[in-house]
Amino acid sequence: MRPFRDQPIRQKLTLITVLTSTVVLVLASAAFTAYELISFRRSIFLLSSRLQRTVSTPILHLAHTAKAISQKEDYSIRAKMYGRDEVGLLITAFNDMLNRIQEREGELQQRTAEFQQEAAERQQAETALLKSKEELEETHQRFKENQANMLQAEKMASIGQLAAGVAHEINNPMGFIFSNFSTLEGYVQDLSVLIATYDVLEEYIKKGDAPNIREVRKTIRIQKEELDLDFLLADIDELIQESRQGVERVRQIVENLKDFAQVDHEGKKHTDLNSGIENTLSMVGSEILNKATVTKEYGDLPEVMCYPRELNQALVNVLVNAAQAVEGEGNIIIHTFQENGYACIAVTDDGKGMPPEVKQRIFDPFYTTRDVGEGTGMGLSMTYNIVVDKHGGEIQVDSEEGTGTTFTIKIPA
Repeated sequence: MRPFRDQPIRQKLTLITVLTSTVVLVLASAAFTAYELISFRRSIFLLSSRLQRTVSTPILHLAHTAKAISQKEDYSIRAKMYGRDEVGLLITAFNDMLNRIQEREGELQQRTAEFQQEAAERQQAETALLKSKEELEETHQRFKENQANMLQAEKMASIGQLAAGVAHEINNPMGFIFSNFSTLEGYVQDLSVLIATYDVLEEYIKKGDAPNIREVRKTIRIQKEELDLDFLLADIDELIQESRQGVERVRQIVENLKDFAQVDHEGKKHTDLNSGIENTLSMVGSEILNKATVTKEYGDLPEVMCYPRELNQALVNVLVNAAQAVEGEGNIIIHTFQENGYACIAVTDDGKGMPPEVKQRIFDPFYTTRDVGEGTGMGLSMTYNIVVDKHGGEIQVDSEEGTGTTFTIKIPA
């Protein structure tokens, strides 16, 4: 049998339910031996302590680690491993993600330097009145080949930007799970006092001490009334159910993160775009909702053949771009519809919009309107590559200064 700390969290919660049911049996009968009651009480305390070590402590450490990474922007920090249950898998996935981010950041910096050097060389060649046309064409071809690799590096870098948001999404359910465990610990202490009184009753029953038996039974009735035992037992069950739902929410977030980070090795597949949008919002929701109110207007779309994870990445880039465009508390509308054989996703923001000269270059590699160091200029270029080159679709931009922007992604249905 695996150690308790490595058992699945669902199994641990189920064990609590079984032990709670056993408490009811103990309270309904005074025929248990003192040894059995003491052993059961110790088991309750031991289980509470183990749950604290194997669930609450690792999750709090993971949340603190994610916060430290966000504040220090140091992706060399790693979360401490505690076991091999679902929490252990979460920590492993989190550390694996940080490893890939750190690796890709180094590649990104190296390749950016290479691209900048090549651009300088190309500029020198143009200044010399294209002294060598063949050399220029060769450099340009090499630039295009390296750009494909740069797109994947940009994807991994964007995961790093989402790390703090994922930690926030995980921290919400884990917050009330931790609170529930604290309440359960108090309930265990109350039940332990009641069980101790039953221990005293057991001793008097063995001695046949009728007066003290009546007195202790009276004490037990008073303790039950003070504890409101029926409410306590019902609340224990409710706390367990809430904790189970919180764990399921964390599991779903981890699954979404794994799907987002993986590459589409299996090729195109039939995909529901509306579900893909929901999955994407679960990853970037906190980053967007901090700046804008998101309104979803889903139409009736057929399933389309696509690379779902890459299409989700393209949508992330468009949504993050929309959130960066709004000022103050803005609005973002996501509208899906069918048009002329295409399944369409329109993302509209009420931000500052774009002048014509920016709109013309918005999909150029390395072009960005943000300050130096705040963006690579590859996000929308990668989006164009995914939508147009890999899916044979279209991407349209409708924008005017001061009125906002609409990006419309069209995928053949």
